[in-house]
Amino acid sequence: MKKYLKSNACYVFFAVLLGLLYSGLNVYVAIILQKVIDIAELKDMEKFIFLTIGALIYVALLALLQFLYLTMTKYLVARIIKMLRKDIFNGIYNQNYIVYSKINNADYISALTNDINIIEQDFILPFIGIIQNVFIFLFTTFFLIKLSVEVTVSLSICLILMFLIPQLIGNLLQKKQSEYSEQVAVFLEKAKDFFGGYEVIRSFNIYEIIKQKFNGENEKTTKAKFAKDRIFALNESLSFLLSFIAQFAVLFVAAYLIIVDKITMGVLVALVQLSSNFVNPVSEIMNCFAAIKSVEPVVKKLNALSGNNNHQPGKLTPTFERTLELKNVSFSYGENTALILKEVNLVFEKNKKYALLGESGCGKTTLIRLLSGYFAEYKGNILFDGIDIKKIDTSQIGEVVSVVHQNVFLFDDNIYNNICLYKEYDDEQVKDSIISSGVDLFLSEQKEGIKTMVGEDAKNLSGGQKQRIAVARALITKPKILIFDEGTSSLDLKTAYDIEDRLLNISNLTMITITHNSNSDLLKKYDHILKIKDGKVTII
Repeated sequence: MKKYLKSNACYVFFAVLLGLLYSGLNVYVAIILQKVIDIAELKDMEKFIFLTIGALIYVALLALLQFLYLTMTKYLVARIIKMLRKDIFNGIYNQNYIVYSKINNADYISALTNDINIIEQDFILPFIGIIQNVFIFLFTTFFLIKLSVEVTVSLSICLILMFLIPQLIGNLLQKKQSEYSEQVAVFLEKAKDFFGGYEVIRSFNIYEIIKQKFNGENEKTTKAKFAKDRIFALNESLSFLLSFIAQFAVLFVAAYLIIVDKITMGVLVALVQLSSNFVNPVSEIMNCFAAIKSVEPVVKKLNALSGNNNHQPGKLTPTFERTLELKNVSFSYGENTALILKEVNLVFEKNKKYALLGESGCGKTTLIRLLSGYFAEYKGNILFDGIDIKKIDTSQIGEVVSVVHQNVFLFDDNIYNNICLYKEYDDEQVKDSIISSGVDLFLSEQKEGIKTMVGEDAKNLSGGQKQRIAVARALITKPKILIFDEGTSSLDLKTAYDIEDRLLNISNLTMITITHNSNSDLLKKYDHILKIKDGKVTII
């Protein structure tokens, strides 16, 4: 979190400066009260009127300073949260695919929502609160000593006791905060599953079972939050008790000093007022320290996410004018796991068509992820025109290779944006892509044509329509290589045949079709038919 404060050093400086001014003026209110009481006892009307006018001006200035201080701190918080969210999002995407896929998406969403909220409420705001309360404490101490050493000593004894509280319950508070954060992530993961599985739940009539599961997770989350809040309540209650005792101590000591004629009634009022500004800031500081300590696990988690930089591409731009070659490529998903691919040797030539056959789970999808630069931990060489992929900026591979994935993902947006993916293309490029993919076959049925919203999870479209949009998305970039990963496996035979046949008829395109069941007539149109079995690739 330090880097965010350093990045906003200017705003931190102004927030601290405004906090200093506001705190000083706020504490000085006690001295004004003293003067009012003392003048009232003297029955000096002229001084009383002058002081009243001055007090009104003073209060207006204090209100203005408070507004400026609160505005600056909220702006500072907003900037830090924005930067943190940005870094977390970038960190998530900077992970390599293996690391990324090991964590549930609900955990990532939880980090950007719930954990960010925890950081704001229990780290950033308490940090700012500590600074302000330190100023208030220092100003108050100065005026207390000036008015009465005896009262200052009695308050200091109470403070010593108050410092013991965080030591007693700080670790417990941290544990409960961590447990709550983990439980919220689990709750979000389960809720995401329950909503995503709506049709299955309805079709198989398991709503009552799912409802019980939801209620169970809801109960666990509620208990985890209550357990955390209960410790916070204990901490605040103990702090309040000591604050109350401290104020009583001030009142009785000051009353005694009046009896022995050491202070005036005005000084007593000022001391009572200052005692709140002496004890309460310390109480708030302790609560803030306890809150900050409690979120250490969350801070470490977010630092780990935002600090990810596993994706370190090379510098060369990928090209495909001749060949894409694999030399003795072997790959597994972990050190102690079986090899998915074993010493694969393949050459894909420009503008030729390749069918890659194999049973489910044989490594076909793994192979295309390697060609797309997803994985860096493999043995052998992957060469674009003789240049190793490890020397290439893999973020630019999408300019050469387009992939039509088996499971089509469409954004909850219109058809146009799902084809163009928010990039700029001229009308001719868009037209060519929708004709080549067959998207034009169903556009006339849509009320708003290409601007029709697809809906969440593309619920407004059929499987074939989604697949054609995915093909149009891949073709609009005019890729040199198109990888078709089981792209028609879930479609009817007629639609599947039409989509694959259209792609095979594009002459200036290298096409790699990944499938485990292809039409025999279509197979005849391929230049080469390859088969993966037991991690090996052979030519049929």
